[in-house]
Amino acid sequence: MTTKTKWPPAGTLLKDLENDKFGEFQTELNGSFWLRPVGGGHEWCVHPGRTRQATYAEVRRAREAVKEMRARAARIRAESAP
Repeated sequence: MTTKTKWPPAGTLLKDLENDKFGEFQTELNGSFWLRPVGGGHEWCVHPGRTRQATYAEVRRAREAVKEMRARAARIRAESAP
């Protein structure tokens, strides 16, 4: 994000250009954006200038990947249930 004082709304999907991964914006702290992986996980920080907002297609792909991951986990749990 190139703006200095305006932050994206919480939950906005951003691309971390430094680490080549996507994360949902959580907050800004001490000049860094804190992102959380789509679907949950450990947050990480990145300089705002090294992020960009995800395109519509990237958002769709990320959401679909989370759905598939959760469906796969549910199948595995069902298969391993006694």
